[in-house]
This record gives sequence, C-alpha cells and structure tokens, in this order.
Amino acid sequence: MPVGPRWLSVPLDALDKVLRVLLTVFMAVMLLAALTQVFVRYALPTTLIGPEEIARYMMIGGTFLALPVLARARNHIAVDALAHYLPGGRSRRWLERLILVLEIVFLGLFSWYAGVVVRDAVDTGGFSAGLQIPNWIPMLPLVVGAVLGLVVTAALLAQSFLSGVTFGNYDVAEQEPSA
Repeated sequence: MPVGPRWLSVPLDALDKVLRVLLTVFMAVMLLAALTQVFVRYALPTTLIGPEEIARYMMIGGTFLALPVLARARNHIAVDALAHYLPGGRSRRWLERLILVLEIVFLGLFSWYAGVVVRDAVDTGGFSAGLQIPNWIPMLPLVVGAVLGLVVTAALLAQSFLSGVTFGNYDVAEQEPSA
C-alpha cells in the first residue's frame, strides 16, 4: 500500500477495509442470488421474481464501489508504459501526478453526472419491474463510488507531494530521493 503521512494513511486504510468487506458481501449476495435462481428454475416447478434483479444490483454496486479500492491500490486500468522509458524517479513522480490530476478531473465530472442521473431517477419516481425498488437506489453506488474514488485519488496526489512517493507499477526502488 502507498505510504505517506499517518493522518492521511489511516483514514484511507480504514475506508479501504470497509469497502473490501462491503464488496465481499456484495459478491456473496450476488452468488447466492444466482444460485437460488438456478436452483428454483431447475429443481422446483416455479420461478422467483427478484434473484436476477438482486444479482444485477449487486454487480452494479460492486463495480462502482470498487473504484476507490482500485484507485488506492493503483490497480485500475492505466497506461504506464511511458514511465518505463522516463529517466529516474523525478520525471516518473511528475508523470504519476499528472495522471492523478487527470483521474481527479474525470472522477469529478463522472461524480457530477452520476449525481444528475440519480437526481433524475428520484424526480421521475420509477420503480424496478420485479421487486419494485425505487430506480434511484441501485444508481446510488455510481455517485458514492465516484465521489470516494475522487477523494482517494486526491489523497494519493497529496501523498505524492507530501512524501515524494509514486504509486505506479514500475520499480519503486528506482526512484530518486525527494529533494
């Protein structure tokens, strides 16, 4: 995990642990819903309304709530090939910071737009077909995941300035000591 000031690392670690537990629960519920649907479909002479919808909502929620976890671990999709060709740690640090700034801009725009979509879903008052869940509830993880991803990415940017550490997938041992 990235290092940095304790006042910044401790809350990020706590958030990461909570989200990992929540993602594990989402995955277990998704699996249970899918297995229930298969069992009922082939073993009983009836069908259930809901397991497929629950599995879908858990997958959507897990996808977007994983954004801050992946940002913290720097495991999301990124093109870091350029870093391998840059000399020394200083240029790599600045490339990483530029990437973090671009991520912040993207997540800021995504957070805003996801908020607009959720607000529209609240205003229209629609419900899901099977379980009659208000449509805005399954959309809420889009906003929460994007905002938390934005906060985590901003914290990583702050850590890179405060401690001089970069978080790319290239060899951290090659970095120059911070000046």
